[in-house]
Amino acid sequence: MRGLDAGQGARIAAGDAGRQLRGQRAVSMPSRPYASRSAAWRRRPAPGRCPRCGRRRNFRRWSNAFARTRVDGLELSTEDRLVYQQVFDPAFGETWAAYLEHRSLHPAGGGPGLPLAERLAQATGGDLPADRVFHPAVDLRNERAVALLLAGESEQDRRAVARYADALARERRSRPGFTVAAVRDDLARRLLLRVWRCPEQHFDTEASARGLVSGARAVERAKRLVPGLLDEMTETAERTETASVTR
Repeated sequence: MRGLDAGQGARIAAGDAGRQLRGQRAVSMPSRPYASRSAAWRRRPAPGRCPRCGRRRNFRRWSNAFARTRVDGLELSTEDRLVYQQVFDPAFGETWAAYLEHRSLHPAGGGPGLPLAERLAQATGGDLPADRVFHPAVDLRNERAVALLLAGESEQDRRAVARYADALARERRSRPGFTVAAVRDDLARRLLLRVWRCPEQHFDTEASARGLVSGARAVERAKRLVPGLLDEMTETAERTETASVTR
């Protein structure tokens, strides 16, 4: 991985953000933590929508959520590993560009393969970067796709993913009714801006380059990481205080 690896990026972000964000509430618990599902189940497809396409999309989301792999003796969510790289790997934009190239050459629907630059020229004349035009769904059952997307992952990153998953599980146990959606949007957004070291006006561009489509979607995807990142922030602040006392 070029530059800092993802694990180092996470720790640096924790140190930078610790003083300003320490002590703030990470979640906003609604009065009704569980949304009613009955209304969603009763919805009919909108005109022109393909119910079969919707079922395929929902199945892919379900299968991605349950995709797990055993690596280095750790049982890890593949989706968590991908999100961690999307957030913390400073070179993930290059990884996503390689994935888009692969998808262009090998379309999931079995159509003709084209170099990404040629496909982009046909779609827009080349006026926009590929990540702003093409947003292919990721199927984590596809071993080739997973290998491409996790090409920059290190053993240190996998250990961090395990720690972050443990932090999320502790949060769920300690806060009955807690869901990842309850993590505050503004907190997740500020943490991402610090990790990516980008100004507010470039937030959507950075998210798109990392395969997260937009800043809003990046916030939703990153929320699962917030409890773990806040734990690291607390540990970093405590170590700093201890070091200053013992000098």
